[in-house]
Amino acid sequence: MKLIDYLNSIPIVDRESFATRCDTSFDYLRQVGYGNRPCREALAITLERESEGELVCEELCPDVDWAFIRGGGATPIERNRRASDEVPAPSRAGRQPASPKNIADTLPGSPMKQPP
Repeated sequence: MKLIDYLNSIPIVDRESFATRCDTSFDYLRQVGYGNRPCREALAITLERESEGELVCEELCPDVDWAFIRGGGATPIERNRRASDEVPAPSRAGRQPASPKNIADTLPGSPMKQPP
C-alpha cells in the first residue's frame, strides 16, 4: 500500500497519535508520502510496525536490501563464493580439543592452572 493512501485512510482524530508513535509529525509523514522527503530506514521500520504490516519497508525504502536485513539474503562471503567452491565444514580450526586442563588454562586465576 502506498504511504499516502494509508495516511488518508487514518481517521482525522487518530492521525497525530499515529505520527507520535512513529516519532515524527503527521505533516512530515505526508511529505514522505508525496515523495517530497526521503523515507529513511528507521522510519520505514517504524511505519511497518505501527501500521501492523499494512505498510512494508520494501515499498517505503526500495533502495535498501531488506532481504539481507531480514535474514533471507546471502552474506558477502556467500555472495562471493562460486558454485564450484567447496563449502567449508564447521570446524575448530586452530583450536585445541577441549579437555579439563585446556579449559582451566583459559580461566584467569584458576586453581588448576599449571605453571609453564
